[in-house]
Amino acid sequence: MAANMNELALACGHMSAPDVEAGRIKQRDAAIKDLGVASASYDRMYGAYAADFKKKWGTMTPAKQKSTCDQMKR
Repeated sequence: MAANMNELALACGHMSAPDVEAGRIKQRDAAIKDLGVASASYDRMYGAYAADFKKKWGTMTPAKQKSTCDQMKR
């Protein structure tokens, strides 16, 4: 889901928090309009995916985090 990519971009310093939030809002609006997703459902799903990413990210070694960030740049 988009939450994983947004949180990864934030964790790697590729996007700022305001940019990530702006992207989240655009993605949310598109999901509501194009997919008929209820806003509360989207927010719940996004929050769950973001929390899962943060949990996994926190268990990674700094070297693995750096490697992951380097791969994202490509």
